[in-house]
Amino acid sequence: MTAPSATAVPATGTLLRLATAGSVDDGKSTLVGRLLHDTKSVLSDQLAAVERVSRERGLTAADLALLTDGLRAEREQGITIDVAYRYFATARRSFVLADCPGHVQYTRNTVTGSSTADVVVLLVDARKGVLEQTRRHLAVTALLRVPHVVVAVNKIDLVDFSQEVFDRVNAEVQQVAHELGVEEATAIPVSALDGDNVVERSARTPWYAGPSLLELLEEVPPSDDPAHEAFRMPVQLVIRPQGAARDEAHRDYRGYAGQVASGVVRLGDEVVVLPSGTRSTVTGIDLGERSLDEAFAPQSVTLRLADEIDISRGDVIAAAAGAPQPTQDLEAVVCWLGDAPLRPGQRYLLKHGSRTVQTAVRTLDGALDLDNLHAIPSQALSLNDIGLVSLRLASPVPVENYSTSRRGGSFLLIDAHDGRTLAAGMVGATLPTAADAPTTPEGDEAWEI
Repeated sequence: MTAPSATAVPATGTLLRLATAGSVDDGKSTLVGRLLHDTKSVLSDQLAAVERVSRERGLTAADLALLTDGLRAEREQGITIDVAYRYFATARRSFVLADCPGHVQYTRNTVTGSSTADVVVLLVDARKGVLEQTRRHLAVTALLRVPHVVVAVNKIDLVDFSQEVFDRVNAEVQQVAHELGVEEATAIPVSALDGDNVVERSARTPWYAGPSLLELLEEVPPSDDPAHEAFRMPVQLVIRPQGAARDEAHRDYRGYAGQVASGVVRLGDEVVVLPSGTRSTVTGIDLGERSLDEAFAPQSVTLRLADEIDISRGDVIAAAAGAPQPTQDLEAVVCWLGDAPLRPGQRYLLKHGSRTVQTAVRTLDGALDLDNLHAIPSQALSLNDIGLVSLRLASPVPVENYSTSRRGGSFLLIDAHDGRTLAAGMVGATLPTAADAPTTPEGDEAWEI
């Protein structure tokens, strides 16, 4: 994506969710710590503790990675293991940041951190260029349809702030991003350790005329507002006080509680209950003790309908116009997160919204080859593999295409025995084929510094 102008986006006061990604030792935690430190989002006692631990390790300056690596194992090994969420704000907007691990065995955490992100900041070591894990994270970013990708070419100080090196890495990243279907990715040369181009623009990169990382994040337009999508609300609880009601008016109360996943619902709106297809009209919207005229995502409310309908947890109340068609057959791309491999014929639980149904894997139609960046035949999906599967559900589920709705088109596969999450899935997504992959010109060899 091209760097937006300062006047193009009214970002003031908006919330931006971002996640870091990249290979191990690319400096993700240090970059996050630098952002927190330079935006003055670190309490003095936290900074003092980091400085003390850094001195005990013989370092001359504070190791800012310690601001995010909170687990004891992380600090002992110098790596990130779990997703660390941090919150900070500037005068222009607020941020929720997910610092994701870089190790291959923790790719599942990157899927978690990126699933709700508006922006993914992909770090690439200027000395190493694109690695296999960089490709994997770019693939995850593309499949999850994260709206914006920013490439931080880190450790630019270790290559003497070379424009040639930056251009080379940027070209390599852009090629991989294009092959995976990432529409735009903005590259910034940074030094997370010294702070170059992180919060303030650096004088040591006079050849770079773009914004600093924070300036870009402040100006990135927020992702699509779920309030602009069609109304959907998965039912989490049916409320029937009856004899426990405090007053006579509530003894016949029947409400359907849940979080509005997308869109706006108003009094008098016609809705349909899925998967049954029964229609009714909204007669009441309750938020705690208050009655509302309308509710919008992501509010948690209770709806009252004109008709007494058999509704239970897992059903979806949707706008009558353009409601999704429930189905028992799904074609989807899954990011496999389980230790045991996925194979055709296996049975799992599928969780979509608040609904959980049994499902079986009918076919495995290919896995993403991270070297050639296209689907290849496969008999199984191993940990961190990305593959295309067809599923047969025990009962209909009102799913939508992931390209239309990230909320309505996503699901989880769960182990029925112990409840572990095994996969994150995207309905209707596809993998690039060999015919889609551009040919590599002869003589275009890998480079090293």
